[in-house]
Amino acid sequence: HSHIATRQQRATLIYDKAKEQIAKEVEALLKAGEILCTELVGLSEHSGPSRGHTMQIGSIRQFRQLKSLLPLDLIIPFQRQLIATLPTSGRAEPDHRPFAERPVTMQRLEDKVEIMNSLAKPKKVTVIGSDGQSYIFLCKPKDDLRKDNRMMEFNTMINKLLRKNPDSRRRNLHIRTYAVVPLNEECGLIEWVPNTAGLRPIVLKIHDAINKPTTVRRESFLRRVFVC
Repeated sequence: HSHIATRQQRATLIYDKAKEQIAKEVEALLKAGEILCTELVGLSEHSGPSRGHTMQIGSIRQFRQLKSLLPLDLIIPFQRQLIATLPTSGRAEPDHRPFAERPVTMQRLEDKVEIMNSLAKPKKVTVIGSDGQSYIFLCKPKDDLRKDNRMMEFNTMINKLLRKNPDSRRRNLHIRTYAVVPLNEECGLIEWVPNTAGLRPIVLKIHDAINKPTTVRRESFLRRVFVC
């Protein structure tokens, strides 16, 4: 899904070589996954209703294929399923399984999609897993999430180092991480983390507590905070 021709060619070459060495059912799964990514990109970029509202994707012709693709034997990309566990002994163990033996896969997509209240209008989607649980993701357009993905990988490594240190392990020091899955260079999926608040609302709440809240003052304050 890259817009750069060289990257497209190299990725296609790797993808085609991989398909030559796998079973037909796995090849079909890869193809379905490719279609799913394309459909999710379309969902993220869909203009939809105004911000703060919802839409029913089952009633929109453009997304009927997205609904019909599921169920799929593709894992749901939430953080816990993406992190490989290492042997506790610190040595190679032939029987060690770095990932879950029975991962949670995609069963269906909830029809109701929430349009978030921001300029890019990201979509809040819910995937029902093979375990019957709901997994929420933010389908975000107009944002290159590759750096976010690398930052989460870096934070995951930091967490492993913190767990190895007795003092930090005793104090339960860790960084709360979440899954970031780039779909192309301009949009992707972000695992929804409940009970959190964005930095902007927190900063504005502090500003409004000590100043008369006007649009001009708020924007000036935000520029000073985030630019400086």
